[in-house]
Amino acid sequence: LPALHVAGRMLGNFGDNLLRVLMVASLIGVTAGGLLVRPRIGLALARDGLGPAPLTRVSRLGTPYVALALQVAISVVLILSGSYVKLLELISFAMGVLGLFEIASYFVVRRKRPELPTSRLHPWAPLAFLIMSSALCVLSGWDHPSGVATSFAIVATISLVYAAARPRMISTDGVPVPPELPEARARAAGPRPDAET
Repeated sequence: LPALHVAGRMLGNFGDNLLRVLMVASLIGVTAGGLLVRPRIGLALARDGLGPAPLTRVSRLGTPYVALALQVAISVVLILSGSYVKLLELISFAMGVLGLFEIASYFVVRRKRPELPTSRLHPWAPLAFLIMSSALCVLSGWDHPSGVATSFAIVATISLVYAAARPRMISTDGVPVPPELPEARARAAGPRPDAET
């Protein structure tokens, strides 16, 4: 944690303690953001047929409680499995990869919806973030290959479990039926309790 070393050298114990407080405060915000956003990614994937159907369950208020419980369970297993430094290695690579997908989605939306307004920094700001996230992935993988291996092992395990457990729809003539388009599924389902979230 080089930031702690710099703070300790510049301001002594006060700087070290101050930065620790700021890091904890930052982690609270990151955790809250993760609890709000990440389960909804699982919910959206499941609704598009790319995840287990139970992840689509929401409470009366629109909370994706199954996806949230899955995220909490995975987090608890990770916390119990290793040290903070190992988790930091894992998270730094995972955040870089997630950043790549999130930034790439911007370009997909721009291509599919060109009528939407653009910012003054289009496309340079997204490209800068794309380069920074790519650099974070490369540096993290170079410094901590075990974090990269753990990330891919988690994704591979979840993918294998899903592939084994996913129900296959077969038509009467024995031909596999492709999953329904999300738009058609949403129209058939009617209003959803989480429509405003």
